[in-house]
Amino acid sequence: MAASTKTPETPDYYSKRVLSMEEASWYLGLARSSLQKMTSDRAIPHYKPNARLVYFLRTDLDNWMLQNRVAPEQEVEQQALKHVTSKRR
Repeated sequence: MAASTKTPETPDYYSKRVLSMEEASWYLGLARSSLQKMTSDRAIPHYKPNARLVYFLRTDLDNWMLQNRVAPEQEVEQQALKHVTSKRR
């Protein structure tokens, strides 16, 4: 009987709390080399329990992906209108 191997496509990777470099690169849709560069530039939150291993909290990755939200044009227009009407009072 062959041992089952887990690949990033296995749903377990979505429920894991801590991801390896390979898992995180798959989760983010980035090349491993791009993710390695981001860790060396300290552009993404990560953990290094020793000199070689790098791990990521899935929640940190989710928060990182969702930073710098760009509002749709309609929302910007509504905020501008609200600002203009509140200044006239």
